Order: sequence, then C-alpha cells, then structure tokens
Amino acid sequence: MPHFFISPDDIHGTSFRLQGPEARHIARVLRHVPGDEIELFDGTGKAYRARIDTIDGDDIRGTVVSERTAPHARLRISLYQAVPKGDRFDWLVEKIAELGVDTVIPLITERSVLKEFSEAKIERWRRLSQAASKQSGRNDILTVAKPLLFNDALTMIKQESFNIIPWESEQSVSIPDSWLPERTTREASIFIGPEGGFTLDEINAAKKAGVLPVSLGNRILRSETAGLTAVILTLRLGGEFTVMNS
Repeated sequence: MPHFFISPDDIHGTSFRLQGPEARHIARVLRHVPGDEIELFDGTGKAYRARIDTIDGDDIRGTVVSERTAPHARLRISLYQAVPKGDRFDWLVEKIAELGVDTVIPLITERSVLKEFSEAKIERWRRLSQAASKQSGRNDILTVAKPLLFNDALTMIKQESFNIIPWESEQSVSIPDSWLPERTTREASIFIGPEGGFTLDEINAAKKAGVLPVSLGNRILRSETAGLTAVILTLRLGGEFTVMNS
C-alpha cells in the first residue's frame, strides 16, 4: 500500500487532514475516493492505517483506523559528510535515508570545495529525505542538519559512541577490526572527507577527540561512495543486516 507523509500536527485523535501535494497525489494521480484506506507516516516513527472520508480538491479528511510505532534502529548513525561537487550529495541523501541513517551533517573541512550552502539547498535535501522514507517504507525521516565546520563537529560526538574516520593513509585497521564484540553502544559517528581528503591536522584533531582512523580498503573511493560504504559496514556490525547462509 502506498505510504504518505503527514505532519503530526494534522492528526487529532482518530481524525486526520491532508493538504497540498500529498493530497493532490492521492486524489488526482492515484484517484482514491472516500472509503479507500491509505497508509500514513508522521516522520517520528509512527505509522497509521487510515480511511478517507472526504475529498475536496487538495483537502482530504478521514479517520485513523489503527496506529503502530516502528522499532528504533539498532544503531543510530550520524554521518558527517563533506559535500562533493554536483548532485552527488543528493544521491547520497536518498541512499542513506533508505538504509535508515539517523542524521546527516554536511561537513566543512579544510579541503572542501563547497563551503557555503543556501537554505534552499538544505531544504531540497530534506525533501529528498522525506521522499526516500516514502519510497522505502520508513516511518521516520533522516534528519538533514545544518552544516558544521570540522572542528565544531568533533565537539558533537560522544566518547562512548563508535566514532570512525575513514582515511586513505590508514592501512592496518578496518571498520570490522575496530568494532569490539563486547561493544554495547547504540550510536555511531562517521566522518567522511572531501575529494582531496582530510589534512593531517584534521586527522590528528580527530584522534585527540576520540575518533579512530580506519581503512576502507585498497581502492580510492569517491567521497559519496566512501560515505555509503562506511554506513553499510557499520550497520552490518551493529546488527541491522544479517547474512543468509545457503
């Protein structure tokens, strides 16, 4: 069943109201009519099965039939990602949203090509995040935070979290190597540099802040590919993915 976003403010008890693009899509594209049931999600982890009672142009009103709360992710990941040129960050936002990453923070480093971001661009990323939740059946929404300078970002991490920074000069420690079997943390912070990589000063600052340099293998990856790879490996270690044995 299609999955539509609704603001929590538009649900009152067992009644809901949808307006704007979502209502237009339901009424004009999918051609739903009163009596049809739809799936709603409010971006906080709650999902609803709801019945349409009335459609008046781009204004849909109805009744919540049932409610459920999605379980929290086993590992909450914050991805501090330098923004690559072009629209590659758009692609990354969509993919990590589908995977269940909690927050992405555009990172400004010494070698970042892009260091200023308009509110319009940030809002675009947030719309992409919302659309990815709809597409993937996710009931919450990846948070797209405001950009941070690298040193400011280091102050945001928690020492007890799983904190890593992939670095091309690190050859011996991989992400699986750095994950201790007895680890109980439910939070992870991943730092991904720009096309030119992190400076040595930044790596040293990260180490001092409790962030562990790790290797992503022998190949040099694009910034957005490195971000996605690190996310997937970390989710796997945190128990989000299972491997089926044949």
